[in-house]
Amino acid sequence: MDPRSPVPPRLRGRRPRRPPNALPLLLALLLAAAALVLPAPPARAAGSLLDCPGTATSTYAPPLTAAGAPTTITLSEVLTPCAAPGTAVTSGTASLVVPVPTPYPCGQLAGSGTLTRTITWNTGQTSTLTGTYTATFVGATIVGNGSGTVVSGLFAGQPFTDVRVTPSEQVLRCEAALATVSGTVAVTDLLIG
Repeated sequence: MDPRSPVPPRLRGRRPRRPPNALPLLLALLLAAAALVLPAPPARAAGSLLDCPGTATSTYAPPLTAAGAPTTITLSEVLTPCAAPGTAVTSGTASLVVPVPTPYPCGQLAGSGTLTRTITWNTGQTSTLTGTYTATFVGATIVGNGSGTVVSGLFAGQPFTDVRVTPSEQVLRCEAALATVSGTVAVTDLLIG
């Protein structure tokens, strides 16, 4: 070894080794974490007139805070694929805008109330549902259970149940005044009949 050279003879003339690229590992970890955060869809029930899994996206403008302020809630729901034996229904959508003139803190996402919404099916027919909803924190999720009646349109007079499962980490951070909530996404399952 040349005493003047800090590089050992076996490494002279070689390109220095770069550290391994961590990007593929980071992406794999992020995908695995996303799979853990999103809840599994609710179980399906046999014998219903209609069974529609889907997603419900709620946005809050302005975002919810721990202290609460008036806000506007916009709900967009996509139900697919629907199983409705004897009908041509395969999917449905609903949207609803609810102004909330009183303070609405993020912790109020777990609570109860009534809701009327109209679903437009892929056939062009509609169903208007009115029911009560109760949402509670269950582990790392908010589980909402709704029930009521289809008051008009397709399936009028039939009872319905609606289950919504929403990851709650952001809501819990909001309650602790560490974050705001500008929106949530729930995995849903609507059963009619």
